[in-house]
Amino acid sequence: MKSVLTELIAQLETLRLKGNSLLGHVDDNHPDARQLTNATGFMMDAITSLQKIGFGLESEISYDD
Repeated sequence: MKSVLTELIAQLETLRLKGNSLLGHVDDNHPDARQLTNATGFMMDAITSLQKIGFGLESEISYDD
C-alpha cells in the first residue's frame, strides 16, 4: 500500500505543477485565476495530508473491525 500512496502523492504533485503552470497564463484578476489558486492549494493540502500517513499502512493491525 505504501507504493500506492507514493504514486498518488507523485500524481497530485504533477497535477499541482500543471495547475501552477496554467495559472501563469491567466490574468490575475480573472475569476479562473482564483479557482486555479484554490485548486492548487487544495492539492498541496492533500499532498501534505497524505505525506503524514504512515503507521496505518505499515501496521499489521486493522482498525476496520
